[in-house]
Amino acid sequence: SGAGENGLDTQPPGGPASASSSASSDSGSASERMPRKKDRSSPGREPGAPGSAEGGQTPEGRRTSRRKRAKVEYRDMDESLANLSEDEYYSEEERNAKAEKEKKVPPPPPQAQPEEENDSEPEEPSEGAAFQSRLPHDRMTSQEAACFPDIISGPQQTQKIFLFIRNRTLQLWLDNPKIQLTFEAALQQLEAPYNSDSMLVHRIHSYLERHGLINFGIYKRVKPLPAKKTGKVIIIGSGVSGLAAARQLQSFGMDVTLLEARDRVGGRVTFRKGLYDA
Repeated sequence: SGAGENGLDTQPPGGPASASSSASSDSGSASERMPRKKDRSSPGREPGAPGSAEGGQTPEGRRTSRRKRAKVEYRDMDESLANLSEDEYYSEEERNAKAEKEKKVPPPPPQAQPEEENDSEPEEPSEGAAFQSRLPHDRMTSQEAACFPDIISGPQQTQKIFLFIRNRTLQLWLDNPKIQLTFEAALQQLEAPYNSDSMLVHRIHSYLERHGLINFGIYKRVKPLPAKKTGKVIIIGSGVSGLAAARQLQSFGMDVTLLEARDRVGGRVTFRKGLYDA
């Protein structure tokens, strides 16, 4: 009643003033409980200044690292190392140790040259002649064993002599296949002592010629065809195979008759020049 009399308005406890004071006290106590975040802005820049990134973020919102990366230039180092000589690359102690080590190691003794073996047997002919003739160079075939039973049942040295003469004869023919290789020419070009057994050389030469391993195809004959005919053969077709068979049989002394339905030879292989067909 006294306050009303003096013209002053009094507020009861718990009014607006007391509520604001209590709210400020509560916020102060909460701020004391929460730790403050450190200002991570770089020294010398105020927070919020242009170009500064608060909280480790750029103005665009991208997170960046505060750590500076050192730039190392390797080009000058590589060029300097590439131009170093061997003496500059090693230290003086390493060069001295290397020189002492080289002095301690004795030079290797000179190697004696191996003496050449002087064997009585000549070198074996190249295996290329037998390989080109589709024959093994180091053993006899079953067909050769059937034609030379005395050789295949004999000692190993006899078979080696046979193989040498056979391979050497094949090599002589392949060296010059345009001229007939006769028995006399083969015997003359064989090395000693393989030319001592002329009968064996003649048998091997006749075997190779009979089976078409030498003196086949188109070549110049040194000896004429045998005058005595040993048989008569009729060949049907004058193609490439028929002509080759007729020529080979004539060299064996056979009387050959060639039959052809067309007016030309050659079969499916033809050659035309002007008025002539072949």
